[in-house]
Amino acid sequence: MQTAAGLRGIKSLVLAGFVLASSLTFAQTVRTSVAKPHSKAENAKWPAYLRYSVTSDYADNRTPRGYTHSIGGAVSYNFNSRWSLGLETELRAETLRGQIEKGTEESYSDVLNLGANLELAYAEKIYGRHSYGFFAHGSPLFDDASRREGHKGIVGGGGTLTLNFFGRAYSLANTIDASAVLNSFTYDAAGEANPDYFYTYKLDNSFRFWGAYKFSISFGAKVTRYMDGFTGYSYNSSYVLSRSWNNVTLGAAYVNGGFTDDGRVSLWYVDQYRRVATLMANYAF
Repeated sequence: MQTAAGLRGIKSLVLAGFVLASSLTFAQTVRTSVAKPHSKAENAKWPAYLRYSVTSDYADNRTPRGYTHSIGGAVSYNFNSRWSLGLETELRAETLRGQIEKGTEESYSDVLNLGANLELAYAEKIYGRHSYGFFAHGSPLFDDASRREGHKGIVGGGGTLTLNFFGRAYSLANTIDASAVLNSFTYDAAGEANPDYFYTYKLDNSFRFWGAYKFSISFGAKVTRYMDGFTGYSYNSSYVLSRSWNNVTLGAAYVNGGFTDDGRVSLWYVDQYRRVATLMANYAF
């Protein structure tokens, strides 16, 4: 039987799947760990991409196994070499036995989850190869679970410092973010307090090899404060391998994470609460 603190820890891992450059959820890990292909799209005025992914949580022992399919994309406008504005959207659905599961009184609009994120970003180079940046983001929450619990959206901002070595074969990125959840209710349907705001930190190590391959190892930690004053801690580790061909990138990722009641975390810890595997395909314009 899980404790209330444990349930809150898991909840803080699941919430906020569309917070760019900060969230510790699986979707964010894939987005920031798998680089866009090296192509002319990187220097375009309106860079964009389309992405499809399928994920499954191997900590969930229920049968048949559920798979979450998502298709989405993003488009950005580069005002100049430093400032950009980007919009990202995604549509997700869970399938069992190859079909989208829904109740007899549910419509497909109830089980198809739409997400969106708008981000304003500033980036500056240091000595030609390193960089730092700041960002502000906002994410309205449209999914059915958020509507039931009264989560209207997430707003926040943060900064990133990226160091590149050995001709950019190795990159070390540090990202911090502070975000607030816009809630309609103080407590959810189960009687637990809704999250109020959270802070996240992510350390990402990326290695490029054989030209078009990339392997990333990341660690992230999140501190979440709830509306009743409770503070929860969660963390995750991720491993991503990708291969690029011009505008196309294929990748595979594994993410594990959990919660801690005493605030102590362990690097690369594998626990029974979240073991998410994914396959994805990305096309950059």
